[in-house]
Parts: sequence; C-alpha cells; structure tokens
Amino acid sequence: MARSLIRKGIKVYVLCDASEPVRYSRGVTWLRMSDGGSPASWEKFLLGPESDYLGGAALLACSDPAIKLISQNSEALSRKFLIEEGDPATRLCLLDKLQTYYRAREAGVPTVDFALVDSAAQLSELTSKFRFPFILKPLYSPDSARLGGKFLMARNESELLALKDRLATGIKTVAMEFVPGGDDLLCSYYCYMDERGEPIVEFTKRLLRRSPIHTGSACYHISDWNPEAAELGRKFFKHVKLRGIGNIEFKRDLRDGRLKVIEANARFTLGDPLLVASGVDLAWITYARLTGQPVIPTQDYKRDLVFWLPAEDLRTFLQLRSRGEITLFEWLRSISRARVLPYFSWKDPAPSLYCNAQRALRLVEMCRARLLGKSIDLRLPGVQAGKNS
Repeated sequence: MARSLIRKGIKVYVLCDASEPVRYSRGVTWLRMSDGGSPASWEKFLLGPESDYLGGAALLACSDPAIKLISQNSEALSRKFLIEEGDPATRLCLLDKLQTYYRAREAGVPTVDFALVDSAAQLSELTSKFRFPFILKPLYSPDSARLGGKFLMARNESELLALKDRLATGIKTVAMEFVPGGDDLLCSYYCYMDERGEPIVEFTKRLLRRSPIHTGSACYHISDWNPEAAELGRKFFKHVKLRGIGNIEFKRDLRDGRLKVIEANARFTLGDPLLVASGVDLAWITYARLTGQPVIPTQDYKRDLVFWLPAEDLRTFLQLRSRGEITLFEWLRSISRARVLPYFSWKDPAPSLYCNAQRALRLVEMCRARLLGKSIDLRLPGVQAGKNS
C-alpha cells in the first residue's frame, strides 16, 4: 500500500508495531509511539492534538484493530481526517464472525453449520450437532491473540476437551464445521463498492498452498477470474450495504459441490501485492475516492500471476512431501511461476532485508533453544496469519 501511494507522489505516514517491515520502506514516515505502537497509543495520538499537523490526511485501516478503532471513533476522527467510505457499523459487523455468517445466510450465500460458544458446557453440546473436525474462531477478530491463534481446531472429542481451557478466559467464540479437502479448494473475491452499491472493480484469486497446510496463512496465491465466487461475493456485499473495500473467502465443499463462506473483511489484506501486480490498486482507488479524484472502473486485469511467500511455502513443501503429496520437481515447477513477493523490491530493499535478518536471528535462537531443550516461535511478527503491514 505504501509503495503504491508513494509512486503516485503521496506522502505516507504509518502507525504500526515497531516490528512491522513497512516502517523501513523508502519514503515512509513511521510515527513512533512511546509504547512501540499499540492500538491504544494509535487512538490517543489520532484523537489528541499531537496529530493536528496531519489534519486532512486520508486514514486507511490495514488491520482489524485499526478498523475497530476508526469505526468506534468515526465521528471524532472524521472531523480531522478523511476516513474510508461506508457505514462504520457495517465494517464492525464484518469483524463479528457470527454476524458475518448470519448475514451470509440472509443473502442466500452458502455457509457451514455454526454456533456461538461462550462456555465449555456449550462446547460439549456440539459433539451431537456438528461433524468433526470443527474449528473455534474468536467472535471478534482482534481477540485472536487472547485465544491463542486465528482459530483452534478439534478433530475428535479428545481434542475438543483440550480446547475447553481456552474458553476459561471468557472469549466469545464461533464454532463452525471445517470444510474438508485441500487448500487448493480456497478462493477469494475482492471489490470496491461505490455509493450506489455497485462494484467499481472486482478481482478473484485462488490458493494452492497454506502454511501450515489446512490451517495456516496463504503462501501461494494465483490471480484468476471465478464467476461463481464473484457472484456470491457481490451478492453478499450488496446485502450488507458495503461501501468501499470488501473481500470474502470461500472454500469448495466437495460433499455438496458448493462454495461456502469462510470469512469476510472490509480492509486491505496480505494478498494485496497480487492485486497491485495484476492491475487492481485498491490503495490508490481508495485514496482517489476520498480526495475526489476520478476513478476509472477496472474491467480487466492480469490472470495467472503467482504471489509467493518463500519461507512459508518451503515449510509447506516439507510437510506435503513427508505425506507423499508432492515431489521436489513438482514444487520447483510451481514456484518457477512466482512473480510477486510479499516484501522484496529492487527499488525498496529494506523491508525484505529486515525480514530476512529477523528470520536469521530467529533461526539462531531456535537452534540455541533446541540445544537447551526449549521451544521457540519461529514466525515473524509481520507475517503471522491474518496480520497486515
């Protein structure tokens, strides 16, 4: 996003955690907060006099906590900044997974079975209603860290019992059946809806692999055009009266052949570099709309482009190879098609260098921890599932 806007001659400031690679991007001004950059400090800064010199700037949300902050303070923030189009209540609604599934059903968009769970007793009752495996997601996406992950999976009753302690924290969760099958059954629809509720631009992509397989974040995306996903996504976003950016993820359920909703968002995502490379620049479209500049509806874009996360996909390859599901030749042939990377740019190398340096340090820490009989999380802060720079 920063690169897209800077190429247009726009000055970019970022509010983010100190570990985010975007702070090292060329032309970006990182707004350093005293606590390193938490949502609480963002809120205090944006609502207080310290940010008055940024008055009139466009305020773009790149994470779920940012959406929540802006939506809950939209009236006050709109007096100082240009905030994204649409009803803040709609954006908050899409943070609520239960409401997302209810709205999908109202719109006639297929979903799996789901239920609200806020106690261990309710969780036990699901064994007679749901088919294993099923997953637990926080009702509100920002609660993922407290739950211990973007979602938790129970493949059988013993794994279900092990999850009960996670509910003791009082986090409301949504239980939903897990759609079986490979990660290549996943696809997504992106759009920008105008004031009439019509899409200015539409885009679809599909996945080939995730890291870890079946449960992790996408590491191999392919741009395409999926009319079925577009029709369902358009139907859903028109029903919720979305204005601005929307993206919705589906998975094909081979048991009945239908695409079913996984989740929906009203924000930019980690997959946005693929959209930009394909010719769909949501950051510029959003900025242009907010500043009254003309936006030409995008009718076409590049298909069959591959967005690849190298380190994450290597881990997935090793998993799949151990299961006998892929050979080295097949993996090498697939990655030879990759043209879009998450951070690397010859013109702006610092974010990629930072990521690789951090990963190297984590590898050293992991090796040291293993020698000491300890475990360590190898994931980089900026590339965890569901988090965006």
